[in-house]
Amino acid sequence: MKKRHLFWIIPLSIIFAVFLTVLLGHLISPVKVLPISSKNKAKNSVSEKEIKEDLKYLKYYFENMYAGYDLMVEKGFDIDKVCSQIYEKISKEKGSLEKVNSSVFRQKIQEVLLKEINIVDMHLSIAGIGTPLKRLYFSDIYFKEKQGPQGKQYFVYKIQQDPFTEAMKKDLTILPLPEGIKIGMEYTGPEVNLRECILDSEKVYRYAVLTNKNPKYANISLEGTSITIPVLPSISLSSEKMQGYAETEDTLYISLRDFVFNSGSKNYEELGKREFQSLCENARELSKGKKNLIIDLRDNGGGDPFRRNAVFANLMYNSSEITQDIVTSIAVVGEDNEKRILSSPLAHFYRRNFFYDLKKFFKSFEFKDYDVKYPFEIFEEIEYKNWKKINYSYAFGELFFPSRKWISDFNGEIKDLPEPDFKGDIYMLTNSYSASCSEYSMALAYEFEKFDGVQVHHIGENTCGAVSYVNPVSIVLPNSGFWMYIPTALNLDSKAFMHSKYHGEGEGWYPDYWVNSFQISELLQYLIDDPELKEMLVGIERGYL
Repeated sequence: MKKRHLFWIIPLSIIFAVFLTVLLGHLISPVKVLPISSKNKAKNSVSEKEIKEDLKYLKYYFENMYAGYDLMVEKGFDIDKVCSQIYEKISKEKGSLEKVNSSVFRQKIQEVLLKEINIVDMHLSIAGIGTPLKRLYFSDIYFKEKQGPQGKQYFVYKIQQDPFTEAMKKDLTILPLPEGIKIGMEYTGPEVNLRECILDSEKVYRYAVLTNKNPKYANISLEGTSITIPVLPSISLSSEKMQGYAETEDTLYISLRDFVFNSGSKNYEELGKREFQSLCENARELSKGKKNLIIDLRDNGGGDPFRRNAVFANLMYNSSEITQDIVTSIAVVGEDNEKRILSSPLAHFYRRNFFYDLKKFFKSFEFKDYDVKYPFEIFEEIEYKNWKKINYSYAFGELFFPSRKWISDFNGEIKDLPEPDFKGDIYMLTNSYSASCSEYSMALAYEFEKFDGVQVHHIGENTCGAVSYVNPVSIVLPNSGFWMYIPTALNLDSKAFMHSKYHGEGEGWYPDYWVNSFQISELLQYLIDDPELKEMLVGIERGYL
């Protein structure tokens, strides 16, 4: 054999050996791999063959990607039964026709899945529909507590409607109270429906019910008689709430609409990074010497945990140098026991991210100003480095031996939070739309409360309760385009969430004071001794100052 032949025989032999290894791994693996398309190729109608293919993918995604799948199976969920039910329903619709409308097929999938899902998972979305929010529905009736011969008694103090704007009223159905409810009537129902708040600078109780049923009416017991009254949930602020801050000499208010900032086009991403860096710098400087922090997380649906870490690092460590140890210790609060599924379909997404990072790396050489690093990004990259090392190694290993396994995102040493520079009161504002990363922020706030001089006050409504199943990814069935948003990681036993005020998935963190946005300003003024606060808080009921 001539030596020159080795130049092509050796590389071809290596390629062939790798190919055989991959083939053997796929043959002996218990997990079968389906080719995943990252693009939605939804068709207007689907055939019998395409229906079966989509159902095969549905089963594949649930079995290999969904973090809650094992628990659902323990509770009786059967994916084969689900697929059979869907097939039967769509077969009746199709009849003798060759094809059926894709929208009808998607409707049947959604109908069966929503009926059969048997766990509470606030991150799981089946074609845009998930578990209903558990929210507080308020009445217009306020009570005052009096000490009577039988102990505590409550009497109607005031009947007052929230000051809705005309724009708000267009989206509401405001119903009148029934006749016969008078000032001074005694409340004879359960105390759990009386929510402490402040009205006219006095402590009172407002009648409200906590439910996920979306009611228009509730039953209240007055003088031993059950009366049906109208109730309304709090108003979502998502269309108006902004990122920003305001301050008095003693108090800093910081509004966080989300923890995303840098999504979208390259220009928008860079704008978001500059905006976030500016927010961090202001949080750091303006929190120095303050006695009170008001952190507004209402309607904050979450986002990137590294953004949360940076915000709290700058707020709480505003006089010391922010080190990697500080950022890392903040990062693992609430996430020390998080486990992620690594499987063949997920490996597809991670490999795609790997090549995106590779492309970005080479572009940084091509354009010197392509990726300007901000201080918060340097800490973030170090945190991500470990995460990527773990996930990318498993993702490429899946090419050789497809599997479904649980891995931990954090393999380092869990360090205690250092003593914070900020000493004072932290007022956390939430509503039922505060979810995911916002709820980790609540857990983090309570961790700081362990230090002398720091006290947390939670005001507003219960949070969403979306922390047990996390790291959701978006997936689509190849033919019908049926879309799902499914979590791929678990966080079921974190110590930070073993707190008396956290009530589990779908319930969230319960506040100290249950009030809606219209009552927050008066309550904060009652709790905080700051004469400048009233003027600063103008507009807080609408989500911006």
